[in-house]
Amino acid sequence: MKKNLFGNSARWIGASVAAAALVGGFLALPAGAVTSAPYKTLTTVTSSAHSTVTGAPLSYSISVIARPSSIAVPTYGQVTVSGVTCDGGSNVFALNGSNTVSCAVSGGLTPAQAGVVSATYVDTVDGQYRSSTGTSNQVVNPARSTTTLTSSANPSKTGEGVSFTASTSVVAPGVGALTGAETFTGVTCDGGSNVIAVNGSGQATCSVSAGLLAANSPVIVGVSYGGDPNFATSASSVRQITSQAATSVAVTASPNNCSGDICALQPNTAVSFTALASSSGSDGGTGVPAGNVTFSIVPAGGNPRQSLPCDGGTNTFANGSATCTIAAGLPSLVYYTVTATLSDPNYAASTGTLYEETGQTGSNISVSVPKGLTAGASFPITAVVTPAAGSGPTPSGVVEFSVCGNNNQYGCQGGTATLDSTGTATFTVGGGEYAGYYRYYANYLGDGNYLPATAPNRLFLVGKTPTQISVSSTSAPAMDGTGIGLTASLTVRDASGGAGGSTLVGPPTGAMTWTITDPSGASFTCQDGNYQALNNGITDQGVTTCYLPAGTLTAEGGVTTLYRVTVSYSSDGNYSSSSSRFQQVVVPMIS
Repeated sequence: MKKNLFGNSARWIGASVAAAALVGGFLALPAGAVTSAPYKTLTTVTSSAHSTVTGAPLSYSISVIARPSSIAVPTYGQVTVSGVTCDGGSNVFALNGSNTVSCAVSGGLTPAQAGVVSATYVDTVDGQYRSSTGTSNQVVNPARSTTTLTSSANPSKTGEGVSFTASTSVVAPGVGALTGAETFTGVTCDGGSNVIAVNGSGQATCSVSAGLLAANSPVIVGVSYGGDPNFATSASSVRQITSQAATSVAVTASPNNCSGDICALQPNTAVSFTALASSSGSDGGTGVPAGNVTFSIVPAGGNPRQSLPCDGGTNTFANGSATCTIAAGLPSLVYYTVTATLSDPNYAASTGTLYEETGQTGSNISVSVPKGLTAGASFPITAVVTPAAGSGPTPSGVVEFSVCGNNNQYGCQGGTATLDSTGTATFTVGGGEYAGYYRYYANYLGDGNYLPATAPNRLFLVGKTPTQISVSSTSAPAMDGTGIGLTASLTVRDASGGAGGSTLVGPPTGAMTWTITDPSGASFTCQDGNYQALNNGITDQGVTTCYLPAGTLTAEGGVTTLYRVTVSYSSDGNYSSSSSRFQQVVVPMIS
């Protein structure tokens, strides 16, 4: 039954009804006005983004209005949303004083969830409004992705294991977990398949444990993410550089009469040399070189163009391992340097060497002594022995040394010393020599590879040991009328102690001369004379004294007087002369 517009239960609806004029006690309504409930409604659904991508946040605004628009909008009842799941888990919303509600989908949708989103309004209070349903067609596209590719080692070495990791991520505003696989190109991944599924972090790794070859460098390694229903494809690449790996070459001889890299061979006896090249592993490279190996068998003092040929006429062999045979053997009385050199596009060049001896060869010996030698100081004589041909194994064995005074003076000192790993021997002349000229002699006694050699003797000088004098006084200053004691001490000046520490030369000998003058030039005499021999007792070596009795040096005219004291050493055969000045002060007697 229709309700009276003026009844207590009637609702005053619509702006046009409110504006109606009262005529003759009755309300005059506009033409065409709806005068009875339930009123029609219109529900609309508006998306925050009609077209979006996987995982991008969405929200829907649902509005309900009455039809015609002259009727007041509904502000009660409920709206039920379908086609999506709103945040919070409930798709039913109440109109609480507003004709609008919102449905947020913060986790977004996937392309599979795209389609029609609908909202149905129902008047759940008094039936004044009819139900209505609105829809919106939601478009969801796969989100964009981006892929980066990194190498575990770039550059790498031939044979060095390397891995390539593809990392794919979703480009905002897209959100979600990637699935699918990466496809690698340019290399062959371990296991034979270059299609590798991404993990939960969007990564996939292609490992090439056998490494790559320098001969093929550079290689463009690519990766393509194939996408999945929710995310688009993407790709990346790296330019992988592979460098030659370090190598070593080992050379052996047969017959193998070798000690280290020095071998002995009977002259004109069949011999073969085998070279084996391998990666050294020092730089991470691995694998077996397969390039060419070239042999060089060069006589002492020769050059590579004089290399003896291997049987068959060629000295270059393939596959990184080769044997050079010389059935006629090597001529006698000379040593040979045998080298094998690797050449391979994937591996760095390297050379192995050994020395094949077929007899003794000549040697050279050079000798040296230090400069600036002084009497009594120990000193070394050094000899260096080298191959006469300029190259070859290091000579070993013993060197005989002797040092003799020139013109048969002073006799000789000598002994033997063994060559070290550099071909050097040192003999020390202990206790030194007297001052004068000497000659040294050195003879190398030879070894299994080298003939003996003698060094030309050379003349050298052992100089006198420098000295210095220090002077002290028992009274500094001295009181007028008192005796004065002066002491002069002679010491050596070189840091080694010189002849003073020598068991051969001993301490300085000779005498010191005292000269004492006053300001006017007048001279004074020590109690025991001004020329005094050096004391050479256990506790007073190189010492002289001058005692001036009371009254000898005075404060002339009752004023302080300065006396000049000069002490001179005249030298001996092993020590140089020296002198020193000292100032003796005499002050007046205090009265």
